[in-house]
Amino acid sequence: VTFADDGQMLSTMEISYGALSGCVSSDESILCIGGDDKNIHVYSISNDGSISETNVVSGHAKSVSAVSFSPNGSLLASGDAKDVYVWNVADWSSNTKGRWCFHTNTITSLAWSPDGNVLASAGHDENIFLWCLAKKMRRIHYSFCHRGGVTAIAFLDNDSLLSVGGDGCLCKWNVGGDISKKFG
Repeated sequence: VTFADDGQMLSTMEISYGALSGCVSSDESILCIGGDDKNIHVYSISNDGSISETNVVSGHAKSVSAVSFSPNGSLLASGDAKDVYVWNVADWSSNTKGRWCFHTNTITSLAWSPDGNVLASAGHDENIFLWCLAKKMRRIHYSFCHRGGVTAIAFLDNDSLLSVGGDGCLCKWNVGGDISKKFG
């Protein structure tokens, strides 16, 4: 893994696993890397830029293909070949394990709504799902979103989601009405 700032390499770190996904907390103090070893590797980033592994979070049955911090940094979402987990950063416990398992192929992207209430997941299965921690047993499902799979998603605001896919298209989804209806 190589770390750079303004195009200049700061440091290099050897790892014993294949890094498949990564994200940094909004305060830039935590780095999480999803690995091909089915784990999330958690690193502390110090003020001087040094990085040290502080935790290894296990629980996935497959390689961790997507990770994303919630806007306030208190939660980390992760995805593999079918499951979406949400971890509490304070103690790395998950209260969604085994509940959000509706993708049928690799999860490629995770995105939080700006208010942190809704998590979107997308994958090679051409699906987008919306999840809400307050209503864990409910989900919103958009099928056949992109031919060839969904490669990335991002919220514009709490009511609008962007997606891009293998079909070369960029789509804007007005999800606010569905969120209000399904999640209250």
